[in-house]
Amino acid sequence: MSAKNIIWLDCDPGHDDAMAIILAAMHPSSSLLGISTVAGNQSSEKTHLNARAVLASIGCQEIPVLRGQDTALLGPMPYCAEIHGESGLDGPDGKPLFSLPAPAPRDPNWIITWRDIILKEAAAQHQKIHLVCTASLTNVALLLTLCPEIR
Repeated sequence: MSAKNIIWLDCDPGHDDAMAIILAAMHPSSSLLGISTVAGNQSSEKTHLNARAVLASIGCQEIPVLRGQDTALLGPMPYCAEIHGESGLDGPDGKPLFSLPAPAPRDPNWIITWRDIILKEAAAQHQKIHLVCTASLTNVALLLTLCPEIR
């Protein structure tokens, strides 16, 4: 049996990314190392809460979730409230699909924390970490610019 694919998911949880989180966390051939969230389908605060809510709903709240960028590097950050609702994960009745956790304090060094988690796991497992990006590439651009050793 081959080793599991170790995944870090960078996303902006609306409905599509909620499914990506569930798949990455539950698929037998993958191991979800962590999640970084970014503004996109909603604000970074809401996408961070949404990622944590999805993980809690599937019993995986131990997976770390880092709150990334609030804004795009260039240009305005459009939200998609008309598609994903005010929470970013609203159901057809206009209410959030998941119970939202209490807001968590933001890690001011989230890029360094992200880098350290990936490098530590890569060294421990002797394999590459797969970075799966389903949102804007703002977080990834910052990670690769500020921490080129991650490549």
